[in-house]
Amino acid sequence: MSGTMNSNSISKLSEKVKENYNNFTKTERRVADYLLENVNSIVFLSIHEIARRLNVGSGSIMRLATKLGYDGFASLKKDLTALIQEDLTPLDKFKLMLDDPNASPNTIEQIARNEVANINSLVNNFNEEKFNNIVNILSKAENIYTMGLGLSSHLANLTSYMMRRIGIKAFALNKLGITFSDQLMPAGKKDVLIAYSFPKYSPETIDAAKYFYENKAKVIGVTNKLTAPVIQYSTEYMLVKSDSKYIAGSLGAVSVLIYAIVNDLALRDKQRAKSAIEDIIKKRPK
Repeated sequence: MSGTMNSNSISKLSEKVKENYNNFTKTERRVADYLLENVNSIVFLSIHEIARRLNVGSGSIMRLATKLGYDGFASLKKDLTALIQEDLTPLDKFKLMLDDPNASPNTIEQIARNEVANINSLVNNFNEEKFNNIVNILSKAENIYTMGLGLSSHLANLTSYMMRRIGIKAFALNKLGITFSDQLMPAGKKDVLIAYSFPKYSPETIDAAKYFYENKAKVIGVTNKLTAPVIQYSTEYMLVKSDSKYIAGSLGAVSVLIYAIVNDLALRDKQRAKSAIEDIIKKRPK
């Protein structure tokens, strides 16, 4: 299962179960124990699937939900879904939407509003000091490596592409049959790694950030929350919302951040940027 329920979410459910445990029948206790042990996967299962797995009647599950203070299993499932939304991947969320019989089509306006909301969050919570620290670190780097898996690999490729266009030595790490850590072995202490890490947080990305950080090189973590695992191995970090209930994570706010960083780096060394751009223009087909 991709997505892990956070400890706060687990405690809310377990507290409800604990308060009512003595009022449960033996069968209901089995169901309650199953809920706590499989809390992340429950939101993807129907009441009939849970009943089949436990070899109990659907009525037992309904009665348990009622004893926990819900109108029924659908209400319990809705509450659980809301609790774990932050830790679900966009693909998990999209599957939940497809499972919802009342889901409406996603219009252009709805999708655009989702992107705008994430961009507004970046603007409203913008930390200028942290941003300047990141640009300072990157401006002094001999080489810049970028990495990420899944959709984040595209962010890594976009970043290195944009930086190369202004004359910066930037390299995107890709899945080439060797690990990110192995690809980083030639890197030195004056190099910088930009690690994009969003749910589901790839262990390989975290391992590479840890390897780079522990070798006294600087790591810039770009992720969605302070508790994200890449934070502990980041010299500096930026928090960016990638919230999405669509088939993939939102790229709007992260793209804005990338453009802003590249823009500031170009202004830090205008001559290098102009020289690189002129070379690109000269090589254009006539």
